[in-house]
Amino acid sequence: MKQTSQGWELSFSIGYDAIVNVDVVFELTHKLSQHSTSVLRLKEEVLAGGWESLESGEIDILFSTLPERPLPQHIQTMHIYSDTMVWAANPDYANRLNLNNNRKWTDATLVVIPDTAKTYAKESRNLDAHQSKRFYAANINNKKQAIVASIGIGTLPKCMIEQEDLVNLGTSKSVDIYAAWSRSNMGKTKALALQALRNLANKDLFST
Repeated sequence: MKQTSQGWELSFSIGYDAIVNVDVVFELTHKLSQHSTSVLRLKEEVLAGGWESLESGEIDILFSTLPERPLPQHIQTMHIYSDTMVWAANPDYANRLNLNNNRKWTDATLVVIPDTAKTYAKESRNLDAHQSKRFYAANINNKKQAIVASIGIGTLPKCMIEQEDLVNLGTSKSVDIYAAWSRSNMGKTKALALQALRNLANKDLFST
């Protein structure tokens, strides 16, 4: 990690999983930009890809759900907020395939975002082996737009479907979003970020 003579990291990267409320990310970024001289970078990740980037040192802070495997001892986490993921569909698409009355949804196309991991084992969630028709979106906004355009159905944070004319087909699951970081390479920007994260964790602004 390269630092200035004042102890600030030359650059500081914040990663966030696609399902994370970006208001959380921007709140942290705003706090850092008021004091830190580091160049701030944001990177959207999906599932194991975020943890791969964090553990490799590519990013300094990660917002994500916890991975399916144990974390290395040098990685610390802090719970930030909880959210609800729901199955969403365009009303016309849902009516055409009778999705409200048929929970199997075998005729529906599943809109998903692929795991961004390059070397780590990729994770897949909400994928039904019987659902052979899939549409892969590049990011969460593309996924939402694909669902709005009646390309298929998919899971979205509850707040997202409230912003669009989408049908809530039912709750997929509740998720807990954590901030994670490595205890090594502690510069002034990371120390400031951890202080800001403690304040974020005490807010209920992003809870559902």
